[in-house]
This record gives sequence, C-alpha cells and structure tokens, in this order.
Amino acid sequence: DEERKDLLIGSKKNMHIIWGPTRRVDTELGPVLMLSPNSCGKNLRLSNKNMTVQNNVNKKWNAVRASTGFTRGIHNWCVYVDKCVSKNIFLGVVTASASLENYVGADNHGWGYL
Repeated sequence: DEERKDLLIGSKKNMHIIWGPTRRVDTELGPVLMLSPNSCGKNLRLSNKNMTVQNNVNKKWNAVRASTGFTRGIHNWCVYVDKCVSKNIFLGVVTASASLENYVGADNHGWGYL
C-alpha cells in the first residue's frame, strides 16, 4: 500500500486538495526581491545588483520600491543598515501610488517604521 499525502492549496474559502505522491522540488537560492531602478527617488543611488541603496543628499527624503510587488500574504525580509548619515531611516511598505520624493509612509499610500 502506497501512503497517500494531501497537498492543500488555496485559502479557507477556496480549498483544493490534490491527491498523489509528495514531490520535492529544489530551486536555486537567490534574491526574491530587489530594489527597482525604475521606482527610485532622484536622490537615491542603487548598487550591488540593485540590493543596496544610498541617499546622496543629506536631509532630503526619498524612497525606493522593490522590483516585486505583493497584493496579499505574509512576507518578510532582512535589512542590513551599514550606516546612516541623517540618523533616521524609514523601512516599510508602499503602494504603486506612493510618492518616491518623500519618506516611506509620508502619504496615504504606505506606512513605515522609523
């Protein structure tokens, strides 16, 4: 007798059960999320294959969006701060409508932590 394992896909309202053997899929590790040069404030400079951002002007806020967007789900990421000239960095999430010429959360299209 072959053991059956169920794979549940979907949300509570729209559940699907796929019957069959469990399969393992290995994928190459790499950045899931990079910074987007097309969604970057004018005073910010991207480097390190769009994984690093630097503000070129002190006391002028700008924002940068990621290259991948999410509409739902739980997501996390790690951020490493090498140095901060202005003593303040905002990290958070924004919509496609958020201004990139101010800090994250400055308008109604996002929120950020200081």
